[in-house]
Amino acid sequence: RVLVAAIRLSGVRVTLEKLATEAATSLPRARASLSLWESEGAILRTESESNVIDEFELSTPTVEAKRTAESIRAENLRSLHEEIARIIEKPALEREEITRITSLVTELALSPEYIITLASFLKEKREKSDKDTRLRVGNIVNQAKALTAKGIDTLEVLERHIELSEKDTRDERMIRSVLGIWGRSISKTIKEYFSKWTNEYCFGEEIISEAYDIASLNTTNSSPRYMDKVLTSWHEAGLKTVEECRNYDTSHLKQKADKRSAPRKSKTEPDTPKYGNFDPNAAFMAALDRSYSDKK
Repeated sequence: RVLVAAIRLSGVRVTLEKLATEAATSLPRARASLSLWESEGAILRTESESNVIDEFELSTPTVEAKRTAESIRAENLRSLHEEIARIIEKPALEREEITRITSLVTELALSPEYIITLASFLKEKREKSDKDTRLRVGNIVNQAKALTAKGIDTLEVLERHIELSEKDTRDERMIRSVLGIWGRSISKTIKEYFSKWTNEYCFGEEIISEAYDIASLNTTNSSPRYMDKVLTSWHEAGLKTVEECRNYDTSHLKQKADKRSAPRKSKTEPDTPKYGNFDPNAAFMAALDRSYSDKK
């Protein structure tokens, strides 16, 4: 719109405010757009007038300038650039940023919808993590390249990837909430346990917390292995609610655990004392007393 306004006002000395009004856009966007077109050689500003070069035919045009100009003339890419600028909270993208976003379409064959969806997800993810740094075009481009390298190159596949990623984040929050793990990483074994409990058994946080309480009463360190036995027994019994789980008898699991934890006897150790209940030391002392009595 700024370019069209500049063409319309070509040859007339105008202020930036007048140009923004003519283009029906904000002053910051008009300033950014004007700088972009001037850097591409499409607009030449002098003290007395503004000249627009038709079709960007410079005396020595660069390939990059032509490619950027062509992308701006395409309506869908112009909308893409404006939406990305809105997501990263900028009045308008700079020339280099436009070129990098455009390359995702021209080089990686990603749809504008894909790029906008990815940018929105990355921004939301940063906001949830309380990161102070603002999302940048470089973050979007780098993530898009990493995802396409993994075969995540269509909007449908990207949406599925985002869905799974958000679920993994929720599961990790659940693990930390149930087990009280803060300030340190979660082991792979625990993640595998929770994945089984939530994905295969379809248990929610309330039931898993109930299993944690039972493990706390019956083991010294709330063993995830013991939790797994409790939850597996509930799953095999077809239990679905916390009430059903609480009414289910898990005492047999405690008995099995006690039996396994009991110290094993050595194979060389006899089951009973060699002399049964007979105390050889006491017998010896009694015999000694008797021998002294006989002598007397």
